[in-house]
Order: sequence, then C-alpha cells, then structure tokens
Amino acid sequence: MHYFAKKQKNTFKKIIKNLGYVALSNKKIMQRQQTLKEKMTELGYSQNALARHIAIDKSMLSLMINGKRTFQFQHKLRIAQVLLCTTDDIVWPDK
Repeated sequence: MHYFAKKQKNTFKKIIKNLGYVALSNKKIMQRQQTLKEKMTELGYSQNALARHIAIDKSMLSLMINGKRTFQFQHKLRIAQVLLCTTDDIVWPDK
C-alpha cells in the first residue's frame, strides 16, 4: 500500500472513532453502542425527566439503571423511543 493511502486510511479511522462510530471495514461504518447513562447525558435527560417520559417511578428507574432491577422489554422500548434510538443502540445494565 502506498504511504499516502495508508496515512489517509488511518486518518479516516481516527475521524470515525472521534465521532463515536466504529469502522467495520472500508465500506461499513457502525455507530458505537452507548451505555444508558451516556445516552441520557448526551441528550440532556436526568433520571427524573426520563422516568416522567416513560411513565415509571423515578426510584424504580434508578434501581434499574444501577442494576438492582431488570428492565422489561416495554421499558427498554419506551426509553429507546424517548432517546431517539433503537434498543440495540444502548448497552443495558445487567442485574
């Protein structure tokens, strides 16, 4: 590989990484998964605000985020809708 082509490829990877994406190959780019807390912070949601939007008690949301309770699918779906992503885009806390 030519020196300049190699340098350009490495620069491309750095830019993609800085934007929060992962380059799977030269043609495929996948968005990096974020934890629930990262996604909430990125969009400016507090736990209280998110709990209000998904219609659950704020203490229950806190327990789920801290891994003391399990997220039901309906909770994950509503959270993903509020945070403008899919349920697969978020790394959910384990119980």
